[in-house]
Formats: sequence, C-alpha cells, structure tokens
Amino acid sequence: MITAEKTKISSTNTVFLSSQIFHDKFKRHVDLEVFSDTNAANQNTNNADTTIYVCGSEDDKKGIECYCDDRELTCWKGLKDANIKPILENFILQDVFLMEINITVLQKDKIFPGNENSIKKLSFYDAKIIQIDIQAFDKFISLNYLTLAKNLLKHIDENVLTQQLGSTLLTLDLAFNNLTFHDLSMFKYMVNLEELNLHGNIQRNGKIESKFPESLSNLKKLKLGECGLTDLDEHVFDNLRFYLIIAIINEEIVFRQLETLRLHHNNFVTIPSAISSLSNLVFLGFDGNQIESINKESFVLNTNLEEIMFTESLKLKYVGDCAFCYLPNLKFVDFWHSNNLTYMHENAFGAISVGVAPTLKEFDIEDCNVSVLPENLVNWKLIPKLSLNHNPFACNCSMAWLFNDLLSNNSIYGDKLYSLRDAYHHNKFKLGCLGPPPTTPNHTHPYTIVEIFASCKISTFSNTVWHFFTFAIFMIIFVSLLIYARQSKLAANWYTHMT
Repeated sequence: MITAEKTKISSTNTVFLSSQIFHDKFKRHVDLEVFSDTNAANQNTNNADTTIYVCGSEDDKKGIECYCDDRELTCWKGLKDANIKPILENFILQDVFLMEINITVLQKDKIFPGNENSIKKLSFYDAKIIQIDIQAFDKFISLNYLTLAKNLLKHIDENVLTQQLGSTLLTLDLAFNNLTFHDLSMFKYMVNLEELNLHGNIQRNGKIESKFPESLSNLKKLKLGECGLTDLDEHVFDNLRFYLIIAIINEEIVFRQLETLRLHHNNFVTIPSAISSLSNLVFLGFDGNQIESINKESFVLNTNLEEIMFTESLKLKYVGDCAFCYLPNLKFVDFWHSNNLTYMHENAFGAISVGVAPTLKEFDIEDCNVSVLPENLVNWKLIPKLSLNHNPFACNCSMAWLFNDLLSNNSIYGDKLYSLRDAYHHNKFKLGCLGPPPTTPNHTHPYTIVEIFASCKISTFSNTVWHFFTFAIFMIIFVSLLIYARQSKLAANWYTHMT
C-alpha cells in the first residue's frame, strides 16, 4: 500500500517536474521570442525613415500644408521638425519658407537633408524654436539668407553662428525673439554679413552693453527697432563706422560702412550721440521715440544722410535752429502724425545761415500741429511732393506765400500736395484755414479766405512801390549831387582861368 502510494507520488512528481521543466523551457522560448521581437521592433524603429516627403500626392504630405514652385518651398501648419524632402523630379530647392509651425528644436542633419548644398534662403518664421543644435547650419554651403524671426530663442552664440555659416551668410534676421545684447561676440564669425535684424528683442535694462564686433565691418543695414532702448553708449557703433578696404576692385577703392540704421519705437528722449560716429549713414529711422526737440548738434557729422524718419514722434514739439544745417544730401524728411510738433525754425535746414537749403524730394508734416510754415525754410518750388494736410495753419500773411498760390488759377504747389491719410492727391481744402465750415479762427471757408490774403497782396505791392520810390528818390539826389559837383568844378576852373 505504502509502496503503491510512493509509486503514485513519484509518478505524480515526475509528471509535475516534467510539466515544470516544459513550462520553464516554453517560457524561456517565449521570452526569447518576445525579446527578439522587441529588439527587432526597436531596430526597425531606429531604421525607420522619419523624413517628411512633400510636394507629391496628398498622401505623401501627411496632412502638411506645403507648396513647391520654381525652386521654392513654402510650408505652414502641422510640421514638428525640418526633416523634409521635396519629391518632385528634377526639383532644385533654393528658397525655403516655413511658418506657423511647432519645431521647438532645430536638429543637426535633420534640416532638409540632401538639399543643403543648393539652399540659399532659409526662413523659419513663427516656428516656436527654443533651441538650435551646434553647427546645425554648417552643411548649408550656399546659404546667404537666414531668418529665425518670431521664435522663442533666448540664446544663440558662435557655436550656431559658426565660421562656416559666416563665410556665406549675407542677411540674418533674429527679430522678435528673447535675445539679450550683453555679449555681441555671438556675431564674431559673421564677416560677410550685410544686413542684421534684431528688431523686437526687448532689452530689460534699456541698453546695449557691448560694442558691435569688428567682424561686422561689412554691415550696411542694422535694425534695432522696438528693443526698449533708452540710451546707447557713444562707442557702440565704433566698429561699424568709416572703414576703408585697402584693395582695388574693378579699379575702384571700396568703402564700407553702415548705411541704414533703424531705431524706431524705442524710448529715447534725446538723439543718441553714438549716431554721429556713422558718417556714411544714408537712412535713419527714428520714428515713435520720446524726443521733444531736434537741435543743431544732432547730425553734425552725418553729412551723407538722405532720409530721416520722425513719424509718430508724439512728444516732439519743435525743430530748432540749424537742426539739419549740415545735411546737404538730405532728400526725404517725414514727421507724419507727430501731432505735438508746433514749430519749425526758419533756419532749420540752413537756408539763412548756410545760404542754401538741401533740395528735398519729399517733405511730410501731415497730422502735425504746425501753424506757421516759414517761406524761407526750404525752396518749396523744387520739392516734388508736399504732405501738409491736417495742420492748423494760421490764416494771416505769414502763410500767404502758400495760400495765395493755392487760391490762384495757376498754382505751383497744388500739384505737389498729396496725402496718405486721405488716400488722394491735391486736397488743398485739408490745409488749415482752407478747411470746410464751420469756420474758426484757423479754419475759414475757402471762399472768404481770399479777402484775408488779398490784404497781404496789397501789403506786398505797397512795399514794392515804397521800395521803388525810395530807390528813385535816392537816385535823384545822387544825380543832383553829381551835377552840382561838376558845375562847381567848372566854375572853379573858369575862375582860375580868368585870374
């Protein structure tokens, strides 16, 4: 009995052990298969092609909005990286525009792979970029235009703006990021850069704390608008001023220096002295700042300036004596919508002290608060475009030079008037006292204004007549004295002869 039970137990144990061994072997087999499958899956994932193919069928786009045309690719919405390839045959990609996307990180070797050699223009606008890999653009050997505007960049340095990138890049747009300008050595390799846009990078302390480096000696355009700037160190542009290349290209000596500077919509209360070091400056945008006046020291050394913008300078009150005396090449002056500007000195352009004012092509004081515009300010007859509307011009003889002309049948200035605000030209009835009723001291009906300026004509004519009679009387007296002297001399000679 006991033996039989032992045999049974032994048999049961044997079956159990055999079953356990089989189970263990099966489990190990299954585990190995699962492990093998997992490895295979991981390997397949690593080897999977994550490239986004665009400009093919709708399926290939994977929901991405892209458009290819004439060597240009534009994509918007849906993208999360720049690992993109156009699949059009014989398509050479040169210009790329990506906008309103969510890339976050620009990864090296995953920016238009296979097209790096041909791309010349690369734009990431509003792409939510926070970080850029080191040397991310080094394979783009033809790149001359790079836009990273309206992203979330807080830092960028020479590891991204490398020597390789600097060897080809001509334009760099970093507008509307979160960059600070405490260390401008980030641009030390940008030796060929001609245009730099830093617009909209707010500086919390209101300053640029270092000089622009010598490597930017080729820079021609610099944009620093809406940066919250309150002041500039007088030496900040020292490395961007007059620079002579001791070389001859096509038998001409090459002069290089900053020509365009935009400082609009900052918080300057005076015109920074740093600007005076830029003697080759041609265009200055100083719109929307907090200055109250412009004086004669402002632009003494900027003799090549051709265009100055002071539009929307809401605190500007007057333009002083000789403010623009030293600007013989000035062509465009714009004070549009500076609605506290009330006074312009008659020698503001040097017409009196220098003897001649610059020959302007355009003069704009529309939507200002000027009551008297001096006749001698500039040579008005030589200016092709005058924007003078919406000023409370005085209805007296101080403005007779303009309104007498506008009321005449052969007006000189009528054809020069234009208005951006009113969207049409020659609107002389928007000029202060030529305005519509109801009448006020400075806004008289155009039909009654003739009587006011008629007296100016009489006054002018009377002055002319008075000057004529004064001259005539002088000549009569002078001639009489000559005759008297001659007769006296003859009489003296006769007396001598007789004696």
